[in-house]
Amino acid sequence: VIFLIMVLLVVSCGTKSEKGNVVEDCDMSEVKAVDLGLSVLWADCNLNATAISEYGDYYTFNDALTLNVGGWRLPTKEELEELSSECDWQWVAIDGCYGYNVIGSNGNSIFFPAAGFKTDGELFKVGEIGNYWTSSQEDDAKWFLDFNKDGYYINSMTLDDAQSVRLVKAKN
Repeated sequence: VIFLIMVLLVVSCGTKSEKGNVVEDCDMSEVKAVDLGLSVLWADCNLNATAISEYGDYYTFNDALTLNVGGWRLPTKEELEELSSECDWQWVAIDGCYGYNVIGSNGNSIFFPAAGFKTDGELFKVGEIGNYWTSSQEDDAKWFLDFNKDGYYINSMTLDDAQSVRLVKAKN
């Protein structure tokens, strides 16, 4: 029964496969830039997702750093800390996908689906946790957003699991 529920969540939320070592140019023409009243604009959905409730693709840290996405980039640890401290985070389900609706002080919002992560090509904890890369690294530790229904955190790790990517861009 649990396996069937996880399969339904993966299918209904539109997951895609991890890129591995192949990094492609990504079309960001359909992605909306959302102003949350912060220092940068946030993409309205995950990289290579077509809806806010889709997981998009999964990337290792090194692959995420080398993406070519025309003006969009990974957020820094400091930008993620700003998102964490300046916005209201609410655990919700959108289109059957659990995650956090993050609401800025201006009322605009973005949704981070609990897309889980991939290790050796296998998905884990879909619908339970979300892991999103930043561009920040200290020695071998890579910083990322880590969340579950009980809270959200900015953590670091030395492993290189494939995780979700949410991009930012500068305000004009």
